[in-house]
Amino acid sequence: MGSDDSSMGPLTAHRPKAFLPVAGRPLLERQLEACARAGLARVVVIYGGPHRGALATYLAEGNWWGIEVSLTAEPAEPNMGMPPANSAPDDSPILIMLGDLLVSPQDLQGLLAQPGLARGAVGPSASSRIPVFRVPIAAWPRLAPLAPAELEAGFDRLSQNGLAVADYPLAAPWLRLAHPWDLLAAAEVLLAGLQPRIGAHSVIESGVTMKGPVEIGPRSVIRSGVYIEGPVRIGADCAIGPNCYIRPATAIGDRCHIGAAVEIKNSLIFSGTAVPHLSYVGDSIIAEDCNLGAGTVIANLRHDERAVRMLGRDTGRRKLGAVIGARVKTGINVSIGRPGTVIGNDCRIAPGVVVLQDVPDGAVVSAGAGRSKARELG
Repeated sequence: MGSDDSSMGPLTAHRPKAFLPVAGRPLLERQLEACARAGLARVVVIYGGPHRGALATYLAEGNWWGIEVSLTAEPAEPNMGMPPANSAPDDSPILIMLGDLLVSPQDLQGLLAQPGLARGAVGPSASSRIPVFRVPIAAWPRLAPLAPAELEAGFDRLSQNGLAVADYPLAAPWLRLAHPWDLLAAAEVLLAGLQPRIGAHSVIESGVTMKGPVEIGPRSVIRSGVYIEGPVRIGADCAIGPNCYIRPATAIGDRCHIGAAVEIKNSLIFSGTAVPHLSYVGDSIIAEDCNLGAGTVIANLRHDERAVRMLGRDTGRRKLGAVIGARVKTGINVSIGRPGTVIGNDCRIAPGVVVLQDVPDGAVVSAGAGRSKARELG
């Protein structure tokens, strides 16, 4: 079911959250694979946001491991494309999962095997319940009209009306991708299971060091002096190095350039982005088709070491750099000096600017503006 695209800041300005790369693969692809491996035969994707056409095309073009996938609008019609209640036995299950949730196939199987109404949980309290639900078809008409945010309350009402609702304990890690920093947490979990692989026609020059699992896509070139500590995923057609350092829990998309004297740590670099010279990127997300000028550095740790705030929220993360939207260009020696900074899509940051506040979409930030803001913030 649908989730709030706007909570991801500039990353979902031009795409649904379902398309966001999670450790190198779209969120929706990972969800559909989990459903297929759990044995589901049919999936209905509910989405009523502005990117419905792109989502419909994406679903129509995929194979999706043989499961039937369809798209319907939100809010849902009463049957949401599902069979009527009287067309199947009472214990025939429907699985409901929010669109920003990743649950293991094993846990989905276990939840489906429960009798009656059930929901995922990671502990005994109500606050530990996870928005993934098993619903018998007979009970479906009482839940179908509800919006995603109302499902928990709907289950509570069913329980209060005498229907037993079981809490099924999830065994594997589950991931809720509500905010940009959740993508970093998801990458840390998913890349932990990465298998080493070097794609066809890739070139690994002499003098490259790789420790831990590293996946390299087809036709990528890893030049001499590159030091990679896995788990790290590098996409297709990338140029890496010479003489750069890529640290664990990093996922680099296709057609990226990570150049000399660059350090990337625990970060997500989307496809088509270049970080070519003398830069530090830590605990950050850089969207597609960006170019960081030589000497661009991103701060990821407060001096008082308190949790970083981003988009007005406490992220709970001690280290968090920047979220940078698509097609952003920075000049030489730009410092993104405030941990938790968000830079919108299509921005231009002039050489020498110290960025100490969020930057809206399409902004051009001059060196004078940067110095003024630096004085204003002390």
